[in-house]
Amino acid sequence: MTVATDYLAQLPLSLTFLVIAAVWILIALVMIWIGNRLVPVDVRSLSAGGVLNVLAIVASFYGFLVGFVVVQEWGNVNSAKSQVS
Repeated sequence: MTVATDYLAQLPLSLTFLVIAAVWILIALVMIWIGNRLVPVDVRSLSAGGVLNVLAIVASFYGFLVGFVVVQEWGNVNSAKSQVS
């Protein structure tokens, strides 16, 4: 694991972001492909509305969590700045 993190640490920040985004997109595409292969078409058409609702709820919770972490870290940075100065 340290080999991967050391490699990413040596890349520029924007390139690191693109590599991580590409990996997550690849994971999503593989999961979509697996879902299309394993779940029959009639089951997908019947359960699409429920799945969309569940995904919306999960995305809302995730957005709230990310927002909370960003606000908390911003407060920590401002606290550290005031202590240093």
